[in-house]
Amino acid sequence: MAPRCRCVTAAEEGLNVKVILMNNQALGLVHQQQDLFYGQRIFAADYRYQTDFISIARGFGFAAYDLNNADDPTAMLADALHTPGGANTNMIGD
Repeated sequence: MAPRCRCVTAAEEGLNVKVILMNNQALGLVHQQQDLFYGQRIFAADYRYQTDFISIARGFGFAAYDLNNADDPTAMLADALHTPGGANTNMIGD
């Protein structure tokens, strides 16, 4: 959650920060290490619940874009990248 908390500073300072979240609903590096070095015994690496990163981003004062629900994700991503100030995009993937 620490990277999310840094969004507060970016929003408060009016920084032009863009976050593109490739959301696989897991702790990716932890999952990968367990795959590679622990015989694929996955423990506490996959989220049980789908985290609403869009609401979290808005709570920090960022513009938020959900590419999964966009009619044209490419256009929405372009809008996010050209939005003044902080912007967060979320795309669920594998």
